[in-house]
Amino acid sequence: MSYAKWLQWILFGTLVTSSQAWACQVLATGLSFGPYDPTASQTLTATGFLQLTCPEPAVVRLNAGVHSQGEFTSRQLSSSNSTDQMHYNLFLDPTSLRIWGDGSANTFVHQVPAGVSTLTIYGLIPGGQRLPVGTYTDTISVTIEW
Repeated sequence: MSYAKWLQWILFGTLVTSSQAWACQVLATGLSFGPYDPTASQTLTATGFLQLTCPEPAVVRLNAGVHSQGEFTSRQLSSSNSTDQMHYNLFLDPTSLRIWGDGSANTFVHQVPAGVSTLTIYGLIPGGQRLPVGTYTDTISVTIEW
């Protein structure tokens, strides 16, 4: 039997909401990339974590983000004070080869066994994006199916 549980994970925060807390327990920490230098060509990386306690094996999916218009190849962080957007992505691996998504469009999902699992979310912002100073954020929905 498959159930879907929707959680909200805020990229730069730690807010998690759940409608079925009795089924899978989830604790999330967001990613904070720190200061970005638009004149530098180097990438910025960050990590975040999802800790799950599930009664059965589960599949963890991430959506593309509210600012990406459904595209996993380039998620977008939106500026809080303008319409500017910064490209970034989330990965299953520190080498940034496997985009963490919903399993479609060449993205991957994470499978976890029953019990406690800690998953690392690897984030990367490509260098050389000429953007004004500001705070850039995105909201990612995490779906857990068990």
